[in-house]
Amino acid sequence: MLPKSVRHIQRLARVPIQRVTIRQLQERSSLVTEGQHIQHAQWIQEEMPVRLAHRLSDFFDLPFVVICNARFHEVFRLFLHAFETLVETPPVQDSKDVENFANVLRELVRGHDHTIHMLQEGYGELQSLLDGLIELDDFLNQTIFTRIGNRVLAEHFLVVHEARSSSPAQESSGVVDPNVCPAEIVRDLATSLAGLCDELFGEHVQLDLDGELGTTLAFVPEHLHFVLQEILKNAMRATLERHVAGKQLAPVTVTVLKGTFDVTLKISDRGGGMPREQLGSVWRYGYTSTKQRSPLKPRDDFDNLCGRDPASMRRLAGYGFGLPLSRVYARYFGGDIHIQSMEGLGTDVYVSINHLGDVLEWLCLA
Repeated sequence: MLPKSVRHIQRLARVPIQRVTIRQLQERSSLVTEGQHIQHAQWIQEEMPVRLAHRLSDFFDLPFVVICNARFHEVFRLFLHAFETLVETPPVQDSKDVENFANVLRELVRGHDHTIHMLQEGYGELQSLLDGLIELDDFLNQTIFTRIGNRVLAEHFLVVHEARSSSPAQESSGVVDPNVCPAEIVRDLATSLAGLCDELFGEHVQLDLDGELGTTLAFVPEHLHFVLQEILKNAMRATLERHVAGKQLAPVTVTVLKGTFDVTLKISDRGGGMPREQLGSVWRYGYTSTKQRSPLKPRDDFDNLCGRDPASMRRLAGYGFGLPLSRVYARYFGGDIHIQSMEGLGTDVYVSINHLGDVLEWLCLA
């Protein structure tokens, strides 16, 4: 890394991040004028390096033993490459520049497919080496925030750009689906999880769905899909592991409710719950209640369930990244996840998602 890159990073790391809302993303659709589309590209070209500079600055502050880890160093290299690529790309001035910039973004998006998985592997290696002596949760939250944010900005622009470039031009709201139906996502996940449970355990957990099932909202569907996948998987695994042969499996119940500001999903299981002292630990990266298992055991396939982005989500579940990562996704546009558990009985998980679309991206500063 050249000294001029360091100085540029340090300068941009002092620039505040310009956060956006779901509603603002929707306004940057394929229906905007050519001038507005060019301005959209110009803003991303300015904003993404700022976000990357914030994270690269955090990498500079990591203990030497952490940045020497091969996985963490590779993530640092990817962020640095993205930063230098963006700042060295000629400024967008016209439609031809927009097309060139779109090609640059496509390559950067593809190059970062494995970022979260590399962080997970690197953190696992450091845990075993340092035995928890170094606290990295805040760093991971911030790094994952930047990865999510830059991917949302880049993919949103690319989807809109491709819709505008098609013949005839198509209407597109980018990565935001204006009519995400949480109940439909739950139904889809219930089907895929049931099939996997049957394959691995010989039986599956029934899922009961109730509440305001026709509720829809504008949201990034992949985010909600990942959050619900992780929570439903945990609920079903807990139920199956607690199951006594000869007795009927208790169902997992999902209730969908819409309030003034939020859509809330309550996921309830009767999988035995967890001790009160364990509740605070479930949000720490690397924490898992699942005992280490041989990679040859078929139940590992249940942990390896991947969602719509298999390159980055694969093998997270069961290894201490699923829940904290889910909470980052939920909080990203103003939602959250809360857990209440009764040891010996079961667990209720509350997922809230802002449906107004007016909440700025979460900076996860604390």
